[in-house]
Amino acid sequence: MRYRIHSGVVLETVCGEHLLLATRASCADCPYVQQLNDTAAFFWRQLEKTPETEQLARAAAEKYSLSEAEILPGLQRFLDSMEELGYIRREEEAI
Repeated sequence: MRYRIHSGVVLETVCGEHLLLATRASCADCPYVQQLNDTAAFFWRQLEKTPETEQLARAAAEKYSLSEAEILPGLQRFLDSMEELGYIRREEEAI
C-alpha cells in the first residue's frame, strides 16, 4: 500500500512535543494541529521518505528491534488514523 501526505501538512517538534500542523493549503481538510507521540512521529518522518507500507514497517522494525509482523498492526492503526483525519490518503496502485 502507498500513501501520500496531504500537501501543506508539516511535522514540527516544539519543546519536545511532536505536532502535525495543517497550513493554509490543508487546514480545510484536516485538523489544524495533531499531537503525535515519539513512535508516531518516527512513522511520520519515515512516511515523508517513502510512501510504501512495507518499507515503513522495515524501517520501524529495525529501529525498535522488532519483527515487521510485530510492527505492522501499530503502523496500520497509525496510517488508518492519519487517513481518517485527512493528513494522508491512499494512492491507487497501477494495474
